Amino acid sequence: MKLELRSRQGLLTISATILASGMAFLDSTAVNVALPAIAEQLGASFSELQWILDGYLLTLGALILPVGRLADNIGRKRVFTWGVIAFAATSLACGLAPGPLWLIIFRTLQGAAAALV
Repeated sequence: MKLELRSRQGLLTISATILASGMAFLDSTAVNVALPAIAEQLGASFSELQWILDGYLLTLGALILPVGRLADNIGRKRVFTWGVIAFAATSLACGLAPGPLWLIIFRTLQGAAAALV
């Protein structure tokens, strides 16, 4: 199916894509600002803070190519939809994380979800 960029559907598609990829990018950088609060409120060590950042980026970087192949095989729209849902769910889980270990786990899963977006 060919999608014309100037059509309503084309504009909605490109807008959704830009917003979702921007969301994943913003999340990868916004946590840097929150690190002092995370360290204070969750009692995270320097090493744990590094894993909170790197867990996200490592899984995102490792999965972005295989997810592209998956999207070619089963459909981009389906993978994108799963990604947005998974990203929202893991964002909620990160916000509710009771400690640094859980935050590392949820951020790693969030990186995998970001690869789907």
